[in-house]
Amino acid sequence: AHVPQAHSRVVPLAIQGGGAMLDEGCIELMHSGQTAGLAGASPYRVQVIDLKPIRNNPQSGAADRYRLVISDGRHYMHAMLSTSLNPMIQRDGIRALSIVRLDNHIMNNVQNRKVIIILKFALISNDQPQIGHPQQCLP
Repeated sequence: AHVPQAHSRVVPLAIQGGGAMLDEGCIELMHSGQTAGLAGASPYRVQVIDLKPIRNNPQSGAADRYRLVISDGRHYMHAMLSTSLNPMIQRDGIRALSIVRLDNHIMNNVQNRKVIIILKFALISNDQPQIGHPQQCLP
């Protein structure tokens, strides 16, 4: 009888720096289309390397957005925050060098660049030293 083999899924290794854990390798997984928090995938722990508000034209009626650079300690990638999460930036004090847990995201192509759209996340800790020396995740 044929015994089906369990499908292996790449699981990121956790790396530690400054007492906080990151899921090393998760940026490559997200870049290749694997989604955190869905279909049994674990949330990914990443570090916010940079966070900038993107101001919209007030006449457009659109909410301001936040652009982030997130890192797993090995690679970094650009991300945008869903506008529904904007209040968390002020309330939780999320800023550069914060460690966050990505619970849900989607990958989007913006001007021929892959960008992660963060749909759900949570603060793990603030004011950590930068972990690793991340390089840009290229196609």
